[in-house]
Amino acid sequence: MKKIFCIGLITLFCKQLVLGQVNISPLYLYDRVDPFKPEIIAKFKSSTMAFFYRKNEEGKLDEFKKAFSQMWNLTKVEFVSIDKLGEYEKKPNYSYFAPTVFTVSQGSIDYVYGLWLYDGGKRYKIADIPLKLTKESHDEINSKRGDRTKEHTQTELMPLYASANFVNLLPGYFKMYVAQLNMYLKKGEPKKLYKEVEPNETEIKNLKEKTLYVPKAVFGLTDYGSYYAESYGLVVSDERVNKELPKLFKKYPAGKIKPVSEQELSDLILNATEDIYFLQINLRYSTTLQSYIGVINAKTGEPIYTDMRNMLKLKPSHFEGLIKKINGDFSK
Repeated sequence: MKKIFCIGLITLFCKQLVLGQVNISPLYLYDRVDPFKPEIIAKFKSSTMAFFYRKNEEGKLDEFKKAFSQMWNLTKVEFVSIDKLGEYEKKPNYSYFAPTVFTVSQGSIDYVYGLWLYDGGKRYKIADIPLKLTKESHDEINSKRGDRTKEHTQTELMPLYASANFVNLLPGYFKMYVAQLNMYLKKGEPKKLYKEVEPNETEIKNLKEKTLYVPKAVFGLTDYGSYYAESYGLVVSDERVNKELPKLFKKYPAGKIKPVSEQELSDLILNATEDIYFLQINLRYSTTLQSYIGVINAKTGEPIYTDMRNMLKLKPSHFEGLIKKINGDFSK
């Protein structure tokens, strides 16, 4: 079977921001999960899920439908304009998948695609996908917010995000989100954003011969501090990519790295019929919080390799464990 391999990226500054991962839990906590009540999952499975899209996504609606058709078989799906959310969110026998702000305190704002179920007048959280703003949208929203330490209401903030652009709100990434949702909810199990796994020896060895597609954003994490602000929204110049690539991956199998944009990665995932693998990095700018490196199977959203460690910036040494395993050494 022919396989394609690629690297994806997440960056983090005091909050979780992801590409290709889903938090499946009744709680809005990314570092723990609580079990679902079986009756809630049963009611969700019997619902019709309404997927709400904004005007920004209208032009790619057929691609979003393709992502769902490939990976979702748990419930019926309706695709509905966000303008009609009020008509649907409390409809009997409906669940809804829609963008919203869910954390608003002391300047900290998380914008997610959330999956909810209304039952008996109550709203039950099923899952959420953290979204990452592009640099342009991030700057525009901050300029309109004013005092960033003020606690804003959802009513105040939602209009600011109505036309915002997000790095990971792309059909290919949604294919991974949907795959994870379908797999875990079918079993009725919760899922954390990040988890350590035993390395999959067969899959990792395949990386020795396959091209590794690297989103250009990964090359913006080799400096701590000022460059983070410049690269917010995963914007990194080709000049920087060409400078950092031979240093960052100097011990990686020669000729197997190809930098790509996030859009190119999304298209690759959406249109691939074979497995795709990417490297996911959750870089926490902290001396106490562990960062996360993981090789993810984009078809399932599941990691085949993980490495959790403290790091303030990305270094060549951070890939030594992965390279060791690619070369067949799985000793501890």
